[in-house]
Amino acid sequence: MGLSAFVISFNFMSGQVPLLIAVACALSGLLLNTALYWRDSAHKLNRFAELIRTDPSFLLRVDSLLNMGAAACVGFLAIRSYSDQMALLPAIAAKVIPLHSLIVLFSIANSVSTFVLFYDMDASDTTTLQKETQTSQQGFWRQSMQRIHAFLVDRLQRPIKHHVADVIGTAQSIMFSLTNLCCVHQVLTLYMPMLPLLNIGIATTLATALVLSEIDFNTEEMRKLVDATPQRGVNHPRWRDMLLTMVGLNAFANGWIALGDFAMLPQPARWSIVSIGSLVSFAVMRNLAADISELLENFSLNRSRYLPSDTDSLKRLCNGAVKLATCAGGMYLLEPTVLMSAIAVQPVTTFALLALFSYQAAPVVHNITRMAKAYCLSMYDNAVATGESKHFLSGLFRVNDSIAGKGTSASGNALTTSVCDRASTNSRGY
Repeated sequence: MGLSAFVISFNFMSGQVPLLIAVACALSGLLLNTALYWRDSAHKLNRFAELIRTDPSFLLRVDSLLNMGAAACVGFLAIRSYSDQMALLPAIAAKVIPLHSLIVLFSIANSVSTFVLFYDMDASDTTTLQKETQTSQQGFWRQSMQRIHAFLVDRLQRPIKHHVADVIGTAQSIMFSLTNLCCVHQVLTLYMPMLPLLNIGIATTLATALVLSEIDFNTEEMRKLVDATPQRGVNHPRWRDMLLTMVGLNAFANGWIALGDFAMLPQPARWSIVSIGSLVSFAVMRNLAADISELLENFSLNRSRYLPSDTDSLKRLCNGAVKLATCAGGMYLLEPTVLMSAIAVQPVTTFALLALFSYQAAPVVHNITRMAKAYCLSMYDNAVATGESKHFLSGLFRVNDSIAGKGTSASGNALTTSVCDRASTNSRGY
């Protein structure tokens, strides 16, 4: 994730600012995002995997779909940035380094990290379930009108400075989403040039999900900034100047990312976009200086939040790294040109590596299949439990009530777990 932040920042800043400033801002983004995403990552990924196994239906909630769309946007942003920078490498590098596989692997990691590592899996599920039950009992249009009325009343009662903060946060969210819209469309056009309308539709959908998941968070952080809400400071002076400088440089890089492909705009408009993006990013990231400082000053106590604290966990970490390397090598080997060349030169070694890759990938495919089956059974169980005999899955499974009852007791109700907190891609990711 930190490497992706470095490449994205450098890609959008190179040629726009002096090289030294671009490298400094990219390095700041690398260090900050590495510390930010690595923190408690093992616990969050484990909780996410458990939730996927027990209740995969949470992925179809509105908040989850919005955040998945936003995470997909960030993944396409990484693909575009990696592709632009890899194109500058000499031709011999493409024959030695599996560039395409690395680009896809790092971009997927970027999307997964954005979606998972800032989701609060331990938040209260009962409150969300009660809200959903209340929503189902009320009419859709009635509740929509109530929400619109509450939104307008809340906005009209706020002071002028909050309106200014809302405008700044919204402007930054829209510009960052437009940057992602261009990146998604360019990548999809590269891989599917014969489907222009589909590419536009996918890009627009993902960008809309991104802007909807960004606006609330960014405007809230800007309101805290204009209210001069006290933030936790960096206690130790040796970290204070360095961390605040890194936050400022990273915010400046975010401003150029928000500008994106609109560098041809007049200079006043261009610097206005960069300034707004930098201001919002600084408002969001200013608390990170205190978080990272606390971890660094008491690293012995917080070591388990970054590194395994026991031998078994360390072994599992090494085993996971080996599996990731094997999967990356297998993806590279499955490229048609590479595969044909490898079979022609080293057929025995190639088939041995393919067998190893299949052995490592088989459990992953099995788990995905099992989760898909569990989700379908969960959807059917909910339809039977609520008396929806016309549910589309009822004709697919065609099982009697006794079997459905056993399935309900086995798989449980899929509406008891949810994800409550939103994820923010720009503010937390870059």
